[in-house]
Amino acid sequence: MSGVNQLVGIFMFARAFGLVAALVFAADAHASADHAYWNADSPSFSCKAAHLSVVEARICDASTDLWNADRALAALYKAALDNLDSEHGKALALQQRDWLKGRDRCIEQDCIANAYLAQSRHIWELILANNDGKPVPVLGKTPQDRIAYLRFLMDYYDRDTDSRNKYSFPGLRDSDPDVRAFVAYGLRGPSYTGLLIDLLVAEPDLDVRMSIALSIGCELTCNGTEPCAEANTVEQHLDNLLIAYKRSATEPAGYGEEQGELQRIFDDYAGEKDWNKCLSPEARKRVREHTS
Repeated sequence: MSGVNQLVGIFMFARAFGLVAALVFAADAHASADHAYWNADSPSFSCKAAHLSVVEARICDASTDLWNADRALAALYKAALDNLDSEHGKALALQQRDWLKGRDRCIEQDCIANAYLAQSRHIWELILANNDGKPVPVLGKTPQDRIAYLRFLMDYYDRDTDSRNKYSFPGLRDSDPDVRAFVAYGLRGPSYTGLLIDLLVAEPDLDVRMSIALSIGCELTCNGTEPCAEANTVEQHLDNLLIAYKRSATEPAGYGEEQGELQRIFDDYAGEKDWNKCLSPEARKRVREHTS
């Protein structure tokens, strides 16, 4: 199991059983999504169509990996066509038809998966070249399409955290909470930690808040850094952390992970042991008042 998939498996296990501390076993992983909660339930085309090719039928019968790959490519292809001029759009359409012929010569599932990956990479690079450095919105018509596209970005950039965050970040403003949760759980890096803390306060959806809290907690306390290295970020955003902690105490049964994760942060940053005195005396006092 890759680090990408390992952390999500642990997250869903923790979510089900309240074992947030299990995250420490995946400190270096970054997030994607294996769970059905974040997976497509079909490819982008109808599996009930009368004239499916042999490969299309195989995709319909395959695992969610191919469904996600197909939806991601469909989102990328539409976005590219919408933004290319007529000449380049026609060239891409011809290339896509040639690609489909090549895909349909595949026999093994790995061949199909590799074909999707290569074509998605090709089209993504066309989009980047055509955008000339301008922001790229989250692509895809439906939440499943957008999550599939975001999953492709996470795989494409792998551990290039800055690029992955740059192109995934707009998903935090998505109208669908599943998309926001997927993005929140995938964001990593100290430059985003304070922003995630502030978003935690404003986020109305419980599942998204759990994803945000877990991302914050993993970045601050289980990514292999000393807690005090990020104490300044905690102190700058302490008001919102405390507001989120107080609100988390009112969550219904089964949603205690947010409070548990915030409690773990406070234990690490405002503890009484000498090596845990990361925050200023005033900040530690405020934490004790809110969490006691």
